[in-house]
Amino acid sequence: MAEIIPFEDVVRSRRRRRERENLQRCLELLRLNLDYCELLQLDCDEPERTIHRRRTEQLAALIDYAERIA
Repeated sequence: MAEIIPFEDVVRSRRRRRERENLQRCLELLRLNLDYCELLQLDCDEPERTIHRRRTEQLAALIDYAERIA
């Protein structure tokens, strides 16, 4: 005996899977960018260091948010 699965359920499932995959890729890119900003802080003067520190804080906040919704 076959089970009938509504087409909308299939579409919704595929969309959620793609959204999860996209979110994981975004998290990966955000983490790489965070690592890069942390490296930039090590090799710059104080005015630039302030800019990179702020970017680092913003990226960390974005990563935290994205991990909570994942």
